[in-house]
Amino acid sequence: MTEICQYAFANTQIKSLTIPHTVTSVENYVCYSCVNLETVRYEGAVIGAFMFSGCTALKNFTIAVTCKEICDNCFNGCNELTLIDYEGSLKDWTAVTKQKNWNSLANLTKVQCLDGYLTYDAETKEWNEVKENA
Repeated sequence: MTEICQYAFANTQIKSLTIPHTVTSVENYVCYSCVNLETVRYEGAVIGAFMFSGCTALKNFTIAVTCKEICDNCFNGCNELTLIDYEGSLKDWTAVTKQKNWNSLANLTKVQCLDGYLTYDAETKEWNEVKENA
């Protein structure tokens, strides 16, 4: 599988999902309103726009270092999602292209990397890096 079409899993009852590293293209709203989706492992190259919008139960999200781009508004309404586990370094995370509002309308406050983490400051609307073992 190399691509996932628009609304491919939308409104389904899936509880977990793994997107393999072979996926290089995703359209918008792939998992739109999957209200039972709790766990995602994402190895694909791109997380599409509004991809997980309305996934109100989503709380476990792991992104592999193979992901190179996160599109806009992909986590809208993911109120349970407060942490992303990223399987790369802080430097790798910085190199991931993040489109406008990629984390908007979500309660996401932390991205855990292999060598540290980033926390979101809601007042300044900025991500602050914290290196571990520094």
